[in-house]
Amino acid sequence: MKKITLLFALTVFALGFTACEKDDEEPEAPLSIKTQMLVNPSSWETAAIVLMDTETEEFYEIPEEFDLDCFNDNTLKFNKNGNFEASEGSDLCDDEEQTSTGTWKFNSSETKITFTDEEGPDEVEILELTEEDFIIASGETIPTEIGDLLIVIAFEAKE
Repeated sequence: MKKITLLFALTVFALGFTACEKDDEEPEAPLSIKTQMLVNPSSWETAAIVLMDTETEEFYEIPEEFDLDCFNDNTLKFNKNGNFEASEGSDLCDDEEQTSTGTWKFNSSETKITFTDEEGPDEVEILELTEEDFIIASGETIPTEIGDLLIVIAFEAKE
């Protein structure tokens, strides 16, 4: 009789012990293809800054009076947790901080990205996104002789 009671007690203990195991964590949702393309390079490095006529979709060089050379060594890093880090490189523009951080998020159709940092949200349109190239329309314009032209920034993947 003692053997049956002891066996019963051990069985209850074993069942209770295994019932207290932690539940498996929920697997992470798979990343969309566009998210994978953004987060896979170690960072994106500025390749070119040009102006675009939104009506004709023609591209133009930036007039010399708008000195944007300080942007040429900037990099942008996307993390899959929705954070980003922008680095101004060694050639700082005006009194810019060396790095800025914040969050990023696609719109529902993954055609635009909203960056949010201490200055608030800023939305950009994605013109092209591949594993090697990332091109955005900044939403900001520069006045020229032919009208206001949109600033377009091209980035290249940096490993």
